[in-house]
Amino acid sequence: MNDNTEIKNNRKKRNKLLLVIAVILSVLVVVFIVKFKGNINKKNIESENIQQEKTLIGVWTTDGVTVYEFKENGNGTLKLPLSEYKFTYKIEGNNLFINFESKETRDSSYEYFFEKENLILKGIKGTTGNYTFYKQ
Repeated sequence: MNDNTEIKNNRKKRNKLLLVIAVILSVLVVVFIVKFKGNINKKNIESENIQQEKTLIGVWTTDGVTVYEFKENGNGTLKLPLSEYKFTYKIEGNNLFINFESKETRDSSYEYFFEKENLILKGIKGTTGNYTFYKQ
């Protein structure tokens, strides 16, 4: 009987050890999946921002008079008949933030997207108005 008791005790110990190992492995797998998924999402967002920025690059007008030029380096120019205003821009998701160098103009924030060949800007964060631009 002593051998049977010892065998049962060894099995219990082995089963407990296997359970602990299984729990540890499960936690490691969950941590790995969460970490890996986070990196994929971050890369997808960065890739999406780059793609949208490339699509935004170029010269856009609302009426042939008001012209925005977006360059690849994050700089741009608002061209009006009597003046030009240089700016820098930043894209975060579907938001476009324009920071003018001149204090004569007000910085702008827009949600932006494309409909067919048109650029649509919708004012956010204190910027009012919705605008449709056509690529020149």
